[in-house]
This record gives sequence, C-alpha cells and structure tokens, in this order.
Amino acid sequence: MRIDFVKEMRRFLPPATLRGTIETTAYWDYLTTVLQELGHKAIAAMGNQSND
Repeated sequence: MRIDFVKEMRRFLPPATLRGTIETTAYWDYLTTVLQELGHKAIAAMGNQSND
C-alpha cells in the first residue's frame, strides 16, 4: 500500500517534498496512525447517531 501511495503522490508533489515527507518511514508511520485515529473517531461518531 505504501509503495502505491508514494507513486501516486509523485504525480502531485515536488521531489524535495517527497524526500522530506512521503518517502520517509517516519512520515508513513505518522500518516497511518492519524488515519487510524480518524477512522476510529468516525466509527464512534456513527455509533452515536440517533435514528431521527
């Protein structure tokens, strides 16, 4: 998944930005953590919806 993401981002970001962010392992770890947290929040919010 990471390789495909990097390939896709190469279409939109300049090389220096890629090297400093997207292509680093630390950024990938950060990104996946943030997305997991947001996913959990979204699921929790959907569970808290009423059927009005």
